[in-house]
Amino acid sequence: MVSSGVLPLLRICALLAALCGAASAIRWSYPPGVPEMAFSEAVVSLQVAGRTLSLELLRATSGPQQQRGLMYVTALGPDQGMVFLNPAPTRGAFWMAHTEIALDIVFFGRSGRIVDLLHMQPCRHTHLSLCQLYRPAHRYLGAIEMRLGWFAAHGFGMGSRVRVAAGAQPN
Repeated sequence: MVSSGVLPLLRICALLAALCGAASAIRWSYPPGVPEMAFSEAVVSLQVAGRTLSLELLRATSGPQQQRGLMYVTALGPDQGMVFLNPAPTRGAFWMAHTEIALDIVFFGRSGRIVDLLHMQPCRHTHLSLCQLYRPAHRYLGAIEMRLGWFAAHGFGMGSRVRVAAGAQPN
């Protein structure tokens, strides 16, 4: 039996756990016939003006993972997103087909310096060939997608640095 003094505390803890879990979970909504896809995670650090912020992001390194990206995601927590890692520099474009959330994307080079930042809007065309392609102005080794406005709100942009934890790089 739980004493009456502990019961309110247990209720508060349960409520906080539920609220924190709901706010931080990435929610996917796959339509019928679209298989779920597993992603590993990578610790990514963003650095600017002597300040560092570390995030644990979903990691897309394989072709199928990079093609899927954040498609079918219906909710992102405040500091959640995806890092795309390539084995060599590229100029590959991104699109927002089947993506429900407006996103910012930063592209970073081999040195880790951010070389471009684009704002991407969901594409709701039924003909996917009509979806806009988002191509950076420079070659890049990796990219990070976060909720629209995230980078500006946290003071990161052109010239900031990105570091991906060892072992998270593609083979």
